[in-house]
Amino acid sequence: MFSALYLLHPAMRYIPVIGASGAIFGLLTAFAVYSPQREILLFFVLPVKAWMLVVGYAALSLMLSFSQGTAVAHLVHLGGIAVAFAYLKGSPVFADRCGGIRERRAERTMRARAEREALRERFFAERVDPILDKIARQGMASLTKEEKRILAQAGSHGRERLKERKIISFDVFKKFR
Repeated sequence: MFSALYLLHPAMRYIPVIGASGAIFGLLTAFAVYSPQREILLFFVLPVKAWMLVVGYAALSLMLSFSQGTAVAHLVHLGGIAVAFAYLKGSPVFADRCGGIRERRAERTMRARAEREALRERFFAERVDPILDKIARQGMASLTKEEKRILAQAGSHGRERLKERKIISFDVFKKFR
């Protein structure tokens, strides 16, 4: 829309427009790094390898960055390509700054997983194990509706634990109703 206004109205040539072209070039670079031999249809007609497209756009942006009077920030395109390539190839600058982020994220994920596992173990120890002991002593007929609900809930979350105790979850019996 701004490009059309730029062409149609002379006053639009003096209004700066900030776009996301650097980020788009970064995404294109990421695609080319991970799938360099994939073909992209340039202008929906010409098949071009992804790496060739990025190199071509980089060369074009470099040449056009020296020209005067364009409303396009070609150096932003080159910056998007450079930053994406450096990030994906593990530049020490990004490794130092972003490595800590990745490690903290992995640590949080592992801590959350451990907390969920501890909650599940506590649920089984406090709620399910007494019910399983009751079944072993008195049989399935002695269970209340609430105890059956707890076992059904445990069956959906802890099949491995129920299998260890050789208890069949209620899901099996739903087929026979």
